[in-house]
Amino acid sequence: NPDRNGYRTYGLDRIERIADGNDPFTVRSDFNAEQFFKHSFGISKMLESPQDVRVRCNKLEYAYLQAQPVHASQKLHRIDDETYELHLHVLITYELVHFLLGLGPAIEVLEPISLREQMKLTLSNALNHYR
Repeated sequence: NPDRNGYRTYGLDRIERIADGNDPFTVRSDFNAEQFFKHSFGISKMLESPQDVRVRCNKLEYAYLQAQPVHASQKLHRIDDETYELHLHVLITYELVHFLLGLGPAIEVLEPISLREQMKLTLSNALNHYR
């Protein structure tokens, strides 16, 4: 995106129309998609730095995450027979938060504290819908 002096990602399902422009487009030779999305969880790309994410999970989620890794940085650690931890080095994105919310009561975000607080607020707001 020349107006923002950088690359952007767009959801194809949200494009309403395409129009020819007068500006020529060429892919820069220095663009490497693998490197560009290295720390992304999903397609969102942010200017912030990636963070270390630590999530406690149960045995069932551990087995799922072991069989279906969710990110190249994923590491799983056994704490005891019933407790495991998922470690990621990723950008804190909308997709990450929604993935973690989808795991529901099987997980607890431990770090970073900002993500833990975001999860806590989101879950509290969701619970208010059922009061």
